[in-house]
Amino acid sequence: MYESSRKGLAMHGTRHAVVVTHTRLRESGTVVEEAVEQLLGRGKHHVKLLLPYAVGGMVAALHDTAQVLSSSYTENGIELDAIVDETLFGRLRQYVTEEV
Repeated sequence: MYESSRKGLAMHGTRHAVVVTHTRLRESGTVVEEAVEQLLGRGKHHVKLLLPYAVGGMVAALHDTAQVLSSSYTENGIELDAIVDETLFGRLRQYVTEEV
């Protein structure tokens, strides 16, 4: 459980259940979201990718499951700037050229 006070946020509970309480948490929404994402192992990664044309079908999957900020087709492959979850990051790690 997360509790808000003048001293900040405190977390209690297991990694399987999260309960958010207290009206002041609205002011700290970003902090709570980040804590919950870390707790659930669903952190976001802002990455730049270079996908070879041979795996170009992944571009559609990225548009469906990630936040693609930009894409361009170059002679070396498809360059993407995207925010991906932990699962996609693991699957695409070999194509990451930069983690922003």
